[in-house]
Amino acid sequence: MMVAPQEMTWHLRRFSVFEHFDPHELQSVTRVLRVRQFSPREPVFLSTHTRDNVYFLLTGRVKVTRIDPHTGKELILYIIRPGELFGLLKGADGSPHAGNSAIAMARSLVGYVHRTDFERLAQHGAVAAELNRMADERLLSVTHRLEEMVFRDVPSRLAALLLRLSERFPRRGDGRTGIDVRLTQQDLADMIGSTRESASIVINDFKRRGLIEVKRRNIWITDADSLRQIAAGY
Repeated sequence: MMVAPQEMTWHLRRFSVFEHFDPHELQSVTRVLRVRQFSPREPVFLSTHTRDNVYFLLTGRVKVTRIDPHTGKELILYIIRPGELFGLLKGADGSPHAGNSAIAMARSLVGYVHRTDFERLAQHGAVAAELNRMADERLLSVTHRLEEMVFRDVPSRLAALLLRLSERFPRRGDGRTGIDVRLTQQDLADMIGSTRESASIVINDFKRRGLIEVKRRNIWITDADSLRQIAAGY
């Protein structure tokens, strides 16, 4: 897919890894960057893919998932927003993506470069520092959620998730804060490590108590204080 150079430069400026790049350095990125559009539910890559690329989300939403080897259940590790990289990790054997898959959640424009080209870009000191920060942040996020799955019940996990998503993907309307990602009950279940049935029961309870509203898979937070109490285990 062809994207005009000026538009591509605008997209790349949104990535924190390129914050300190001058125009000439950004041109070196656009020369090796390829772009493709993905439809909702279309894989960007699967855990079995052998392509060794690093990906840049330009528009849309992408979820990064992994299959639990013990249960065979899909877990959503995190949701990528425009201006973020993914596909960075390698497995212990050096294979790309470390067993993760990436699936478009909405129509998404994705840029990608071969890992060898990206490693040359990463020699820039600012890029290396930002990559380390991103890796630490994602590891901390996944570790925290795994701890929640072990020590918290489904209502607590779901309340915490909804609050995090409303901060990470805020949507404003009628004085309320919503989540700017269209999520199914299965998506929510996959993010908290529960069954869809269990997640559905809690979602309906939250709706009945006036804590959230759900319209066309758009979730609005109507009582954040009560959600915080539930998330804290009160």
